[in-house]
Amino acid sequence: MSGRKRLFDTIFARDDKTLEKIKRFEPPNEDVGWYTGEALYKRSPDYVAVDSLYYERFLGNAYYPGIERFFTDLLNGKYPYRIVYDRKTPPVPRWIYPKDIDFLENRLTILSGNRPPGN
Repeated sequence: MSGRKRLFDTIFARDDKTLEKIKRFEPPNEDVGWYTGEALYKRSPDYVAVDSLYYERFLGNAYYPGIERFFTDLLNGKYPYRIVYDRKTPPVPRWIYPKDIDFLENRLTILSGNRPPGN
């Protein structure tokens, strides 16, 4: 899920021609059900990684309140996972040009399942 569908639906709400063109490239249905506690328990991964794309796309974003709640709950320990790694790259030096290169600054958070080894 790219996160673009709801953004485009809002921005281009009054532009039917653009929305029709967007439908060719964006999937019609978004699988937001993947981002629920129930789905997480069913998958039961040993580790969950949340990178910059997820932080930027789903946290602090009114377009996907359910997904924001899922990640907030996950990062705050509501699910049986704990943060084992959380780092950001250093800030971009002032002398870098152009200043806004989005792939230079990143964040990665890794959570580990709170299960005994072997389970």
